[in-house]
Amino acid sequence: MITFCTTFAERIWHSKGQTVIKSVQEHYPEVKFLGYHENSVEDKKVDFSDTWDNFVPTDLFEVDNTLSDFLKESPFSKSLSMIGDDALNYYNRSAYYWFRKVATVNDAVDRCETPILIFLDTDTEVLERLTPEIIDYLFSVDFATIKRRRGCTDICHYQGSGVVDSGIMSFNLDRNGANVAKYWYDYYKNGGAFEEVIWADHYILTSIIKHLEHKLIIGGLDAEWGAPFRHINDYIAHHRGTQYLDRDYQND
Repeated sequence: MITFCTTFAERIWHSKGQTVIKSVQEHYPEVKFLGYHENSVEDKKVDFSDTWDNFVPTDLFEVDNTLSDFLKESPFSKSLSMIGDDALNYYNRSAYYWFRKVATVNDAVDRCETPILIFLDTDTEVLERLTPEIIDYLFSVDFATIKRRRGCTDICHYQGSGVVDSGIMSFNLDRNGANVAKYWYDYYKNGGAFEEVIWADHYILTSIIKHLEHKLIIGGLDAEWGAPFRHINDYIAHHRGTQYLDRDYQND
């Protein structure tokens, strides 16, 4: 019925802030979990010998053989030099790494064998199994993520325009959920994303949703946006910021 996926580098796999792997294994050992890693382009490799049968290691840079060159040749190549501490520099610098999430779901929607694909950031943590009501809701929409209302400035002023949170996403592959993943990926590859103010995945996803919401049913993951439950974070926590010091540019 559902498949999980996530993406990580070696240093994130070993980060104390990485909580998703163990929590999915604890609550959903019977469910396929696609783990997109970067072993083919890293000196230190993740050892998957201790994982369980339904955890499926998938090398992101092998399944997307254009990714390495794209990161080097696109405007992403300039983003790591954006060293200011303001929000614009932070998000565009981080976008170089966060784009791996976009590439992950672009591949995962093709690889997934169940109707629902759920992407989870590595700093999320499954607290309990999703209820039948939540699963039914995910089947009723094409795509679902955490929406923010306009005027919400809990993270930075750029997000006051209703920028979504891409840390927990559901793609309904029985409907048109794959279209969201493909459009998101293609918007970067055709250069459109780099004409936006911020290149970060969640900011670009917001633009994609605005373009597609008149064609697709885009759901929110809390009651404010019509979901039949209070908030998805009651079931899947998101410990934002716990891996900040594990980012590549913090260690280079």
